[in-house]
Amino acid sequence: MRYFEKRNISERYDKYRPQVHRDIIQKLLELASCKIKFQHVADIACGTGHSTRPLLDYSENVSGTDISQEMLNIAKERDPQVSYYLTPAEDLPFADSSLDAIFVCMALHWFDQEKFLSEVRRTLKSGGWLFIYNMWFPGQMIENSRYTDWHTKEYWAKYPNPKRHTTPLKKLLENNDKIEFVGSHLLDILVDFDSLELRNYLMTQSNIDAAIDKGHSAESVEGWIDDGVKPFFNTENEQFIYSCELSYAKCI
Repeated sequence: MRYFEKRNISERYDKYRPQVHRDIIQKLLELASCKIKFQHVADIACGTGHSTRPLLDYSENVSGTDISQEMLNIAKERDPQVSYYLTPAEDLPFADSSLDAIFVCMALHWFDQEKFLSEVRRTLKSGGWLFIYNMWFPGQMIENSRYTDWHTKEYWAKYPNPKRHTTPLKKLLENNDKIEFVGSHLLDILVDFDSLELRNYLMTQSNIDAAIDKGHSAESVEGWIDDGVKPFFNTENEQFIYSCELSYAKCI
């Protein structure tokens, strides 16, 4: 199954995902002590460009790749200075040893990881960086702990997450003699949602895309989520935890 490829899903994703990428990328580069401006970096599985746009601050040339034409259409409209390519992560359109850094946001778990890492080895320069960062929504409302029960016992039970690869980057690179794992870091960010914004954000997740593919109507899912989340809002806006795992490795 390939998620996020339909136009309506792409538009929801673009509009309702939290815009936290700039701060996370800055943190990644600080952790790796990368203080120079890169010549060429690539954002793999770039989606609508949320994770690509901040890279323009750090590199003279920025490329993005994705398998969804609908996602790329939105990205190209907004960021004409980025070179976007319709291609899978396992077949990158870059010359050997041509990239200073590769970034992957919330997508490594969908890849054929062995093939992707082979492409990383091929396209990164010696000393080039691989940056992986994943965000997830654990369902924790700061001012109302009861929300977590609904999120984990009702929302995820009704709309379970699709299967994905869960092996961490450190484990994937254990026997890799070309890419050396350097480190990882956990980070929690606070995001604000009102009840409608929370509903719209949940509608961007892969488990909802999978449910719609199985025959659930978007309208019925929206209504069910609306009824579920509204009772937990004591004020117009509530704060939620948005968790991140940052990992980085270097090409030898």
